[in-house]
Amino acid sequence: IGGDDLYFKDWMDAQAGVGFDFIGMTGNYSLDLIVDRAEDLLENHNTDVPLFLYVSFQTLHGPLEAPPDHMVSDKQILRLNEIPNEERKKFARMLMATDYAIKRITDAVSSAGMDDNTVYIYSSDNGACHLAGGYNAPLRGGKHYLWEGGIRVHSFIYSSMFADTTLKGSRYPGLMHISDWVPTIMHMVSNVSMVPQELDGVSQWPALQMQQKPPRQILVHNVDRWVTMQNGTKEWLAPLDQSRGALRVGDMKLITNEFILPWYSPHEPDEDDEDGSMAEEFQFIQDCEHAPNTGIATFLFNISADPYEQHDLSLDHPEMVVELSQLLNSLASRMEEPRWMAEDSTAVETWIGANNYFCPWLNWNGTTDDLQSAKPDDNTTVPPTGSDDNAEDEVGSEASASGYKRAQSGAKTGSKKTHTAHKKTSKDATATTTTTGTGSKSKKTRHGEA
Repeated sequence: IGGDDLYFKDWMDAQAGVGFDFIGMTGNYSLDLIVDRAEDLLENHNTDVPLFLYVSFQTLHGPLEAPPDHMVSDKQILRLNEIPNEERKKFARMLMATDYAIKRITDAVSSAGMDDNTVYIYSSDNGACHLAGGYNAPLRGGKHYLWEGGIRVHSFIYSSMFADTTLKGSRYPGLMHISDWVPTIMHMVSNVSMVPQELDGVSQWPALQMQQKPPRQILVHNVDRWVTMQNGTKEWLAPLDQSRGALRVGDMKLITNEFILPWYSPHEPDEDDEDGSMAEEFQFIQDCEHAPNTGIATFLFNISADPYEQHDLSLDHPEMVVELSQLLNSLASRMEEPRWMAEDSTAVETWIGANNYFCPWLNWNGTTDDLQSAKPDDNTTVPPTGSDDNAEDEVGSEASASGYKRAQSGAKTGSKKTHTAHKKTSKDATATTTTTGTGSKSKKTRHGEA
């Protein structure tokens, strides 16, 4: 990290006034700093006390910066050299570095004597950005958008405690939302009475053990009225005239007022920006957040039979579009207003002063006293205000309609900002279908009774 490529400026602990600052650590790859801290916590942990360790990696995210040699093996480097596209090669190397980091953490858990009663949960946050070395084929679309390529992600659970149970090697067929992790983990390590009733999430733990049917039939993928726009060097959040959202009920998925995106494939060797010859749309490879010039439309899919979103059923079932739209709007009307929407002129002033980095603009006491800020550069601009392997080949629209009707009965919805997930399993692992908001790839470790 460091220099112009510094993406995250601060690493703050949850405790007020306590932080670990990345500034001044130029030359260190952030992954090493994060794992060093995790190893230190594990080495010094009292194993008589339960531990929840959450580790969020920055690696699989733009800007792409190849990790140092000690994180990849000679054999891996040979494989990397087979990738013709430079951005894709960097992304793959960063993925290998993430594997290196995970191994260091699991080794630290073993060294601390906690391996026998630890549960590992690995989850992604969103689909890949096709302009930053990633792609989601055969799923449609990508990061920032409500197509499956942007919201369906991998997740798995592993523990040596699962070795002689039905969990070993199983694949979970149910829907799971990111908000379900809190009640699921609490239920797993204690009991259901410990789970607060006011949560949006539901415990998936009995269903993961195949003791009951999956509890969730409704997922609110997202609802908002904002989109990131760009014109030259200017970038801003622009309001939309209508809600942009997506809702899953049973087999059916409604997408309203979304940009029409294609199915992205890996880039050709010359589709990178190493020599500046790439097409204009590929010049902004950081995060895929800029709204495309593709038009906006509403879609309806039987997502169980058509996970690649190839067959729009909105014209075949207009009544279902109306019903699902009404349900989505009803749920949206009960949302909490995002705290970041409150206007505060000191926020944008601090943002500009920090050369367009998002950073704290108020002290713990609510004042701006002694906050570090720099004058904006002359070039600074002020934004204007204001894959399911068992999928059937044909789309079962009639079955989907009945599935939708069955699912309408009072299931809990997800939280305000949500995503769905792809199911993938490995030996001794339970694959889950999970959803998340924005952030980095994450891994959660739980030590204690289970």
